[in-house]
Amino acid sequence: MSTVTAGPVGQSGAPTGRPSRRVLVILLVLSALLNFCFLASPRHRHRTRTEKMHEQVAPLIGAAWEEIAKPQADAAQVMRLFDEAAEKRREFQREATAKTLDFLAILTPAQRGKFVAIAHQRRAPWLRRH
Repeated sequence: MSTVTAGPVGQSGAPTGRPSRRVLVILLVLSALLNFCFLASPRHRHRTRTEKMHEQVAPLIGAAWEEIAKPQADAAQVMRLFDEAAEKRREFQREATAKTLDFLAILTPAQRGKFVAIAHQRRAPWLRRH
């Protein structure tokens, strides 16, 4: 009769309570694989692009509001900052639209219809009428 342990055993034959090296290697490989799958997912890439857009736009919006808060705000500067922020958002929207259309092109008509229906449901309530 043999005894199977979950980890290494000490000199006395009792388990040490630490995981074996093999278990640690397996956990490390699984963790790396899961991280790779998550980072390679389209949803994560979209989130990363969205975060990048926010990182570019937020300082412009913040600077515009700082200018607005001044007693003698420079209207031209405020408009320039808001225009620059809007252009960055438009760049993001053009890129996201192109990638979405590329993705939709590989779907079946039924899948495409379902995707569009779900996307339409997730829109802001004031945009759902169209």
